[in-house]
Amino acid sequence: MNNSSCGLNKNTYNFSNTAIKGLNDKIDNFIETYAPTNLSIPGNVTLGTNESNSLTLNSVATFKGDAFFNASVSINDTCTIDTLTITNDVTVGQDDTDTLTVNSTSTFENPVTMKNSLTVDDNVVLGVDDTNTVTVAGTVIATKVQLPRVNGNAVNIANSDAFVYAEYSSAGNIYTDFPDAVLVYVKNTAVGTNYAITYNDEATTVTVNAGTTRVFLRTSATAYTPLHVL
Repeated sequence: MNNSSCGLNKNTYNFSNTAIKGLNDKIDNFIETYAPTNLSIPGNVTLGTNESNSLTLNSVATFKGDAFFNASVSINDTCTIDTLTITNDVTVGQDDTDTLTVNSTSTFENPVTMKNSLTVDDNVVLGVDDTNTVTVAGTVIATKVQLPRVNGNAVNIANSDAFVYAEYSSAGNIYTDFPDAVLVYVKNTAVGTNYAITYNDEATTVTVNAGTTRVFLRTSATAYTPLHVL
């Protein structure tokens, strides 16, 4: 992963230590006082000890180690992260040019609002209970969802024609653990095939074609929502 920055002012500062006693407060105070342009954190960092602490990233941020945010985080541009744990609300992006890329396992324990897109290169668990949601471009994608995957490869979650769908980047089977009788709408965009499947047990699979299959999941005639796809 490339070096990158968190923009606030002019100079570049590096915190190469892993999180040690007192380092977190020093980082908090440093950011509040000096507001550096580029903040490179190659080690593990815990930022914030209560809800009065916050980190605002106005440019690109790369975290090479684990990054734990116990306070609010506002990311106004692009962020690339290995492992990210967020225990308070997070807003990513101010317009349709902003994205969040997650390269490894991340846990979001509160609502995450994506103004444009969410790209996932590895496992991501969203929410710790059914009150937590993920929103992309103003459309709620899921409540407590593990993002769909095919043969271990990531998929794109998007919104089109008022439907939320998963589009697969590689061929394979979707393995599910849906509740009984969840209706799944599968569209193969290459051949124009549309068909619905009702899941009744965890053994049900759907075969998809790379780059051509969109899977819509719904629990009612109007609510298409991915619930929990493995």
